[in-house]
Amino acid sequence: MESITYQIPITIKETLENNDFVIGGIAINTTITDNNHKFLSEELRNSALTLKNKPLLTDHEDKISAIAGKVIEASFDEINSSVKFKAKINNTNQGKLAKELIKNGDLTTVSIGANVESFDEDEGVIIPKGIKFK
Repeated sequence: MESITYQIPITIKETLENNDFVIGGIAINTTITDNNHKFLSEELRNSALTLKNKPLLTDHEDKISAIAGKVIEASFDEINSSVKFKAKINNTNQGKLAKELIKNGDLTTVSIGANVESFDEDEGVIIPKGIKFK
């Protein structure tokens, strides 16, 4: 199993009545990345729901102290060929820091992490297959 990452801008979606802070936007879209990974619509469509309920981590650190929130919605957008998400930022120290950085415009992108079952290659371009978000 291989691991991949990709970054894309985030937006503040809403501050809810109970002070929940929710961000959202596009987690990943059909594209060829700077490091020659080509994400296909059909692969993203099949993987979109695997993003729901995943922890929102800082700096891809897979440890409890890095959890800043959780993905609460994930879906595939057929029109834009992208995986859309909403994530709730929690009230832990890490979550509060992320919230302030986002509000101040210092933190402007999210980066997805995923495992893939395999890769195809086409003229030097790597095509991830069987994507499962981390």
